[in-house]
Amino acid sequence: MLRSARLGGIALVFWLQLVRPAAATLAERLRSFPAVGEPLPLPAAQGALVYPAWFEGTWQVRTTLVDLAAPLGKKVIDSQAFAASRQLRGKPITFLARFVRSGGLVVADLAFNDRSIAEAYFGRRNVLGVEVRPQDPNRQVLRLRGNQRGELLTLRRQIDKPTPDRFDVGEYYQQIFTGSRVPSLRGIETVTLYSRTRTGIGAEQMTAVYLDPREPAYFEAGGRAVSAYRYRLEFRRVGR
Repeated sequence: MLRSARLGGIALVFWLQLVRPAAATLAERLRSFPAVGEPLPLPAAQGALVYPAWFEGTWQVRTTLVDLAAPLGKKVIDSQAFAASRQLRGKPITFLARFVRSGGLVVADLAFNDRSIAEAYFGRRNVLGVEVRPQDPNRQVLRLRGNQRGELLTLRRQIDKPTPDRFDVGEYYQQIFTGSRVPSLRGIETVTLYSRTRTGIGAEQMTAVYLDPREPAYFEAGGRAVSAYRYRLEFRRVGR
């Protein structure tokens, strides 16, 4: 979501520095839901994600899970987590997001946005802190109650700008959660198609989840997405 709130071949992907550009447009990728398959071969992420000027300011974001799927069946997914996600379908979640100028470019205020999203999903009292280093904007750390810690590493990124009022972003992350008996590591691909409207910004988003090679079902999944989610986002400006 912005990172709805974010989640094959992860070990290889982590070390891969040069990849060929994706053949399909990001819009085509989103339309492939729920038959997502393998992750897109996106270029390596370099520096902060730069947004169009019309993102600048503070927004109230309303995100709604509109659909979800387990393309390979239930044997290769976390059934408990998938069932919990199903309970959120059609139920909007609202949070604030802020985009600021830095060196003349518009970028996300990651510390503000990450905390806002985390509090919307986990509850304010359960979020202890967010760590974002300016020199490394593609690594973000979230600390939760119960000695839980989440880390998100943006590894690959592609941007498409089909029109002046469109901004399409595809990113591939490595997500690590620790604090439970068995750490959770996932590969996550997110494709978001943003559109500037008369009243704000609208977006369609798809998130696909890939297994860690250490998981028993990894080889059965064969590097393909084990779960996929479609979201609708609505941005309404609340300040500059």
